[in-house]
Amino acid sequence: MVIKNNTDPNLILYSNNVYKFENYLLNLLEDQTNIDNIKSSNVISKFIQNIIQIIKYFNIEVVCFPITFIYIKRFKESGTKIILKELKLLLTLSLLISIKMFDDIGILNSEYGKFFKIETKTLNIYEDHFLELIKFNLFITNDEYNNFLSSFNLV
Repeated sequence: MVIKNNTDPNLILYSNNVYKFENYLLNLLEDQTNIDNIKSSNVISKFIQNIIQIIKYFNIEVVCFPITFIYIKRFKESGTKIILKELKLLLTLSLLISIKMFDDIGILNSEYGKFFKIETKTLNIYEDHFLELIKFNLFITNDEYNNFLSSFNLV
């Protein structure tokens, strides 16, 4: 894998608006009782920043970042409850799937699993389950993509 260090200006825009993506995810959580504690701990925002760094470092297509969140929205719309302790895993899976769909860098699940410290077999099972829950609906229209970014005032 060639590391090119992505310098797309949208990554800077996303980096400067991590809190918007954090709030979006927190609103998807089933249990809303500890939201203030979660925000103050910065756990979610740090993980989102890590995703931005991964995209930058490995020169992944920048479109994968917002698509990661669109896929999580589809996961929630499947009727599945999202709880905090699963949020990092959902972000990880959603990013992996968006990279496979919209980038040609060809990260193997074994490489991805090492990076996120998830066994390949476990990652494969979770990925299959995630895809089943969103009914393998991976296509994103231009309108859906732009509307998602517009909802964050990022277009």
